[in-house]
Amino acid sequence: MQLGIAYDPDYFGRLAPATFLATVAKWGVQAVEIYPNPYAADWAERLNLARLCWDAGLIVHCHTPTPRYAPSSLAFFATTERAALCEFYERIFAYAAWLTDTQGSRSVVVIHGPDYVEADILSPIASMRLVTLDFLTWAAETLDRHEWQTCLGFEVLLASEAVRALGLPFQKRVVGDSRAEVLDLVKAVGNQKIGITWDLLVDWANAFHAGHHSTPEKDFLKHVVHAHLHDTSRNGAGVHYTIRPGQLNYHSRVRALLAAGYQGTLTLEIFARYTIRSYTPIDSLQIGVETVLQALEE
Repeated sequence: MQLGIAYDPDYFGRLAPATFLATVAKWGVQAVEIYPNPYAADWAERLNLARLCWDAGLIVHCHTPTPRYAPSSLAFFATTERAALCEFYERIFAYAAWLTDTQGSRSVVVIHGPDYVEADILSPIASMRLVTLDFLTWAAETLDRHEWQTCLGFEVLLASEAVRALGLPFQKRVVGDSRAEVLDLVKAVGNQKIGITWDLLVDWANAFHAGHHSTPEKDFLKHVVHAHLHDTSRNGAGVHYTIRPGQLNYHSRVRALLAAGYQGTLTLEIFARYTIRSYTPIDSLQIGVETVLQALEE
């Protein structure tokens, strides 16, 4: 299993990106997950960012932009915007395929299902699951047609009960808010290039707050192609905080991944704005990296 981090420029402080990447590599980080957006002004910089990662000995994965930053919601797949959405994702797939070919290690594209706030506007709620399946099938066919060796990791997201319990500032239901639903969609596509991104904190929250079964099934684990890990704040609210020593929410799930033979990346999806009090963002990140590396060695 490789340890990765989510790319967040706010960690740099006064460090140049190349210096930051070299620093995290020295800690034991082996991968970086970036957020490529083909329509963004910094697209060329993202191409160069991959080369900086490689110079530091790090492989690169992709997380598709959230709908706040790009027209990326799968809900658009059921509208007249379908062609534009296909073009958007095809460019990201091509980028991930270039990463895969160049770095000699598969770059996974993490993707979210649509939420029902979007569905209310764009398509009947009852059809959102079918729309998602239609998109994933199109994605598999696109990857095969181009013979691109990347793959998609459809992510398990928070159930609405967990969203409320964590005090998050949005109230929505999403396609993919349980292990069972994500597994059903992935198996319905039936293509090895469509797998699962398993967020271990989300899985704990869904079990603790929404009553989901806490033990992952073997059939689910064998479809996992990517994994995320982060934490709540000290008072148990929020997400994407750094991992602190003594936290026990994730250990059994990491052990389950290892026992299933998982050899992909475990990305610490923690962001600079959620730092440990009295620590700088980069010091907070280092604590998270060292805590997880120590747990993996136990």
